[in-house]
Amino acid sequence: MEKPVVVETLDLNLNKLSQILVYLLTVDRKDQFTATDVYNLAKSYGLETVSVEAVDESCRELLITSVFKSNTPGQYRFSVPAYPAILRQLEMADRTHLERLINLYQQRARA
Repeated sequence: MEKPVVVETLDLNLNKLSQILVYLLTVDRKDQFTATDVYNLAKSYGLETVSVEAVDESCRELLITSVFKSNTPGQYRFSVPAYPAILRQLEMADRTHLERLINLYQQRARA
């Protein structure tokens, strides 16, 4: 099965943790969030190996790659308001994608 262009773009431009966080945030459906919110969300989904520093770095990466934007220091939102809905639809089409990303991240973090 060929990957949708959006998924290929994420694969090419983001590290695995950043990809995971983007998908988790689409499930969470918040309009605005902080790095702490993102960290807590990751932990609630069982990412026991994730650190606060890694989440901070991923938030910066997502800001630099224009996936996120920030109008207030420390507050993030998706730069394209429709992006979460698009990703939710893709995740529904391939329910195992997020699970595979999480497993891959956990395996690499433990190695």
